[in-house]
Amino acid sequence: MSLNLSYTYMEGPLPTRISQLTKLQTLDLSYSSFFGPVPDAFGDLLALKLLNLKAANFTGVLPSSLGNLTNLTEIHLGLANFTPTAMPSWFANLTNLKVLDLSSSNFTEGPIPEWVQVLPSLQILDLAACSLTGPIPEFLGGLTMLHTLWLNQNSLNGSIPEIFTNLTELVSLDLSQNQLTGSIPSGLIELEKLQVIELFANQLSGEIPADIGNLRSLSQIDVSQNQLSGAIPQSIANLTNLSILHLWQNSLSGIIPPGMANLQALTEFVLFENHFTGTVPGNLGKDCNLTRFDVSTNLLSGPVPVHLCDGQQLTQLIFFNNMFSGTIPDAYENCRSLTRVRFEINELSGPIPDGLWGAPKMQIFTAHTNMLNGNILPSIGYALNLATLDISSNWFTGPLPQEIGNLVMMQSLSVSGNNLSGTIPPQLSHLSQLNELDLSQNSFTDGIPPALGNCTQLKTLNLSMNFLTGPIPSELGELSSLALLDLSHNALTGEVPSVLSGLPLEILDVSYNNLSGVLPPGLLTVTDAEGNPDLCDVASNCEAGMQQTNSKINGPMVSAVVGTFVAAMIVLIVGSCCFYQRYTIFNEHQKGLVQNSSWHLTSFHKNTLREYEIAEFCNDPDNIIGSGGSGKVYKAVLGNGQPVAVKKLGWGETKGEALHDHGFKAEVTVMNCKLPYIADSCMQIQIAILIYNFLCCYAGRNIRENPTSEYCEAPMLLFKQ
Repeated sequence: MSLNLSYTYMEGPLPTRISQLTKLQTLDLSYSSFFGPVPDAFGDLLALKLLNLKAANFTGVLPSSLGNLTNLTEIHLGLANFTPTAMPSWFANLTNLKVLDLSSSNFTEGPIPEWVQVLPSLQILDLAACSLTGPIPEFLGGLTMLHTLWLNQNSLNGSIPEIFTNLTELVSLDLSQNQLTGSIPSGLIELEKLQVIELFANQLSGEIPADIGNLRSLSQIDVSQNQLSGAIPQSIANLTNLSILHLWQNSLSGIIPPGMANLQALTEFVLFENHFTGTVPGNLGKDCNLTRFDVSTNLLSGPVPVHLCDGQQLTQLIFFNNMFSGTIPDAYENCRSLTRVRFEINELSGPIPDGLWGAPKMQIFTAHTNMLNGNILPSIGYALNLATLDISSNWFTGPLPQEIGNLVMMQSLSVSGNNLSGTIPPQLSHLSQLNELDLSQNSFTDGIPPALGNCTQLKTLNLSMNFLTGPIPSELGELSSLALLDLSHNALTGEVPSVLSGLPLEILDVSYNNLSGVLPPGLLTVTDAEGNPDLCDVASNCEAGMQQTNSKINGPMVSAVVGTFVAAMIVLIVGSCCFYQRYTIFNEHQKGLVQNSSWHLTSFHKNTLREYEIAEFCNDPDNIIGSGGSGKVYKAVLGNGQPVAVKKLGWGETKGEALHDHGFKAEVTVMNCKLPYIADSCMQIQIAILIYNFLCCYAGRNIRENPTSEYCEAPMLLFKQ
């Protein structure tokens, strides 16, 4: 006889007459809405074999009369709101129990009670989140019938005792989220039926047991968030049933065993934040249905594995902060299951496959700080769930497609530090949830679209270092959440709109434009207006002339300009002498240079580079090693054997044409302010040439880790006369 009222909307206290159901064997009130204390009359239901009060709304103290139910084989009291007490000792009377579930109950802190050892028939012991403290007692090793032992989410400490030799029936072990120390016990490796090992979020140390491959039934292992070291044992390739492998946030090292590519049951491969080196096995994913691949923040290199999405179930493709190189395989063009793609901070090159731009389920796509190139394709308009896109610090060219306005879920968009051109698409105004927009350090032209004022959730808007013209739209005053507005280093004209004073701006940067008029008083304390000689801080200064205003807004600009002019004259005189001397050497060596191709040398710092050593490589197509929207990259070898990378930036096609030096200026800005990768630079009337350290920029890009590299000298500027 059974009574099942689980998952019902019945509520109120239980009647005491329930004790009259003396033949009741199963009573299930789990996830119900009954409230009040558990009736003491439950102790009269002596025929009960199963009592399930899990996640019910009962309160008060558990009645001791439940200790009379000696025929019980299962009792579930988890997720309850009982009055906090120590674990009752009357459980010791229930010697026929096979299932004891007390998880997430309001027991007071204390050790695992000793009465557990007098329940020899226990098969499932769930004491998760029961405020347990102290060490794991060795008497648990006497519960030889156990197949599930869950002690997770407690405050257990000490080492894991060697109690598992006798627990031959154990299938699932969860000791996660405790304070356990020491190594993984070797006795675990002898449990042939063990399928699940959960040891994450402890303080375990040592290595993963070398013979872990003996656990042929193992389907899931999570030892993440510990202090484990050493390599992944080669024997792990023997775990043919392994589905979930989580080793993240440890100090593991060495290579990923090639045999792991043969694990046909594998679905989650998560190894991030370790010290793994070498390459990812090329066939990983070919014979399994991976859903999650995350090896970020390691020291991995080589090509991106091709087969990770062969099963068409991959949702997370994450390998940022490594040294992967080469191109993104075309195989991911049809991986429509992806939701998160992150491969920023690597050494990847080439275009992004068309289908990857428009993955329909994608929510996060970050690929910044690589050497990717090509266009942002219109297919991005199909990524309707995309919330974050960051492809900054690459070599992308072409326009920002108007289809990006379809991405109404977008919250953060950054394409800064590329070679994008054309106008800013007004369709960006459709992105009503956008809170960060960064289009800086590109070559966008024309005006700022007034429609951007419709992006009312924007907190950050950065359009700096482009070629934008026209006025600052007053519609930006509608951005009621805007905290940062950077419009610096453009060619904007007109006045700063007074409506911007009503915004919660913390930073307004309009420096180095052609703005004029009076800066609104409400913006004086948050504005950088340097480099706008016709912009005043107050109306009286405009009427009296710009001398006083410049001293207030531009600070030491006048003295800086004068000082720069004097320094330039000195450099010009000295440089002319150096040039004459070098020109004589040039005629003597005759390095195959074309007549009248001499260079004017102005040294920023000490540098041993000879201009004639690189000039012959600038026009030889056989030396091209890459190209982008702003120019081509050549490899050159100097006379002293030093390799350099020579980037040739395109300028005006004919003499007298206005020079488009944005790419050159952007590179020099990076050189001087951000990444010290540029070794030298030279500029002709029709071209500009930047000389990079070949090893630092193209072989490893680790100049910041080795700033004393013998090839990473100070920059030099060369002008063609």
